[in-house]
Amino acid sequence: MLRVLKIFRLIRLYRKLSQHNKVVDMMVRKPGSFLFLFLLFFLMIVAIFLKMLEQFSTAEFESLSSALWFLCGTVTTVGYGDLVVTVYGSRMFTVVAMLVGMGLIGQISSAISTRIMTMGKPDEKIKRLKRD
Repeated sequence: MLRVLKIFRLIRLYRKLSQHNKVVDMMVRKPGSFLFLFLLFFLMIVAIFLKMLEQFSTAEFESLSSALWFLCGTVTTVGYGDLVVTVYGSRMFTVVAMLVGMGLIGQISSAISTRIMTMGKPDEKIKRLKRD
């Protein structure tokens, strides 16, 4: 009985949050878009940190675009090898970016494939309900 009440509390909390918070509403209604925007925001933040940490040790990370190029290769696990981080702090950020990026890219591709697989199905369900 308590679990049923908890579910109703969660539904009520979601309604309150979604009315006032556009981010929560986007997370629930468009998870693929939210994850993509979160990945872009995450990459920008990590690229700024990488540039700040690496700009004095190597000339490879002289611009933000080179840090973003490095992160795109790292997050997608391609790893071209043309840019290499040398500072230990940068290596920690790179490992975190790689793990988070792999998870986010998997979630984004899952959301896209789910969207493709369910195209047109709600209309069929509505038609069936109207017939019954």
